Amino acid sequence: MGRGRRTVTVHHVRAALRGAQRLGLDTVPLLQRARIPPLLLTDDRARVSPEQFARLVRALHRATGDEFLGLATIRSRPGTFAMMCYASLGCPDLGTAVERGARFYRLFPGGPNLALERGAARGREAVFALRGGLGPHADGLTAAEHHIVAEWLMLIWHRLAGWLIGRRIPLLWAQFAYPPPPYADDYEPLFGCPPRFGAPRTAAGFDRRWLTAPVVQDESTLQTLLRHAPAGLLSRRAYGTTVAEQVRYALTGALRARG
Repeated sequence: MGRGRRTVTVHHVRAALRGAQRLGLDTVPLLQRARIPPLLLTDDRARVSPEQFARLVRALHRATGDEFLGLATIRSRPGTFAMMCYASLGCPDLGTAVERGARFYRLFPGGPNLALERGAARGREAVFALRGGLGPHADGLTAAEHHIVAEWLMLIWHRLAGWLIGRRIPLLWAQFAYPPPPYADDYEPLFGCPPRFGAPRTAAGFDRRWLTAPVVQDESTLQTLLRHAPAGLLSRRAYGTTVAEQVRYALTGALRARG
């Protein structure tokens, strides 16, 4: 996604389609449903709007029957992300919610090994990390598939964490266990911090004080999120930015604490 009015590079579009192509699906109708001209994919400089990309991701979800769009080493059945969110809603704070969500995905053989690391006893940073690659058959993935799955996992978990507490969580750093991709300049506006490539693992660090923030969402607000998830999380940027939202979240947190 680019600066200013955020847009999505054609590299993301091509990579998103790779799973469907590997499954033998005709991707032209999927592009047309997203209102993306198929010929656009031949131009390395082309970009699409977040709305077009979100429509494409939704079309790919339906066509592949896989929340990982056929890009990972296992199929993630539709509804898996929703159940993980439901499991996290009842947690008292963000740290507990993220740990529960990461444990949820580790229940599935071959699923992404996600982890929250709280750091040293007096350290200021918490780290959300992708450990050990993308599963036991990750060697069958292309480099582009590796990159986009890892990137999307970090984006979705970062933005879901912000949604859970109703605040945008600034990242202190983000690093990736692969060389800079062709669209490396887009990473800083995506993650809000300068990226580091060629790192030992893919991970992101943030101030650990956010882990004690109360979860303010409930099942009714989750239904709104799920109508557009996870595609909507890829284009979501800020949380709780209006005064009204911040007052609502503060009151919700106070009522939960009293209850």
